[in-house]
Amino acid sequence: RVGNADEALPWSSSLFDLVVLNHVLEHTVNPRFVVKETFRVIRPGGYMYIGVPNFESWQALGFKDFWFPLEIPRHLHHFGLSSLRLILEDCGFKIDHFSTRSFRQGIFGYIQSFLNIFDHKNPDLLFEFLKGRANGSIYRMTLHIFFGCLILPLAILESFLSPLFSRGPVIIIVAKKDIAS
Repeated sequence: RVGNADEALPWSSSLFDLVVLNHVLEHTVNPRFVVKETFRVIRPGGYMYIGVPNFESWQALGFKDFWFPLEIPRHLHHFGLSSLRLILEDCGFKIDHFSTRSFRQGIFGYIQSFLNIFDHKNPDLLFEFLKGRANGSIYRMTLHIFFGCLILPLAILESFLSPLFSRGPVIIIVAKKDIAS
């Protein structure tokens, strides 16, 4: 079904074993309402998988306005681990597992964020190029690829270290609806 996550879900209560909200919550007008509706449609003992960019990541803190996943105005909300945990627990979920590790998003996010500083007049150019939507010059694109390759080792290192301190680029949480709910 296609629908709007900010509206009441069209399913009866306690219907699903699992609901996945992977890079959805940051796009919603009222994230707390979305989590409450998700709680409603999950059966007792069921799970929710949620993934969002980590606004408390080393990348977000270091690159600030040039951070690739910032995506204003598409991202209406930004979450850190503590704020997301608070919403989930307030809505009745119990955190079963969490991680901030994502090598794919970590390495590419670091490179693209660096390139956004390097060429702030053409943000996300490498991303657009890889998606087949770039309209930059061959010279500019070659520079982006060259500098991206130069900082690849640093991006790999950051992607290994940041999750050790819960400062990786994404927050992934598996939360459970208690059987008593």
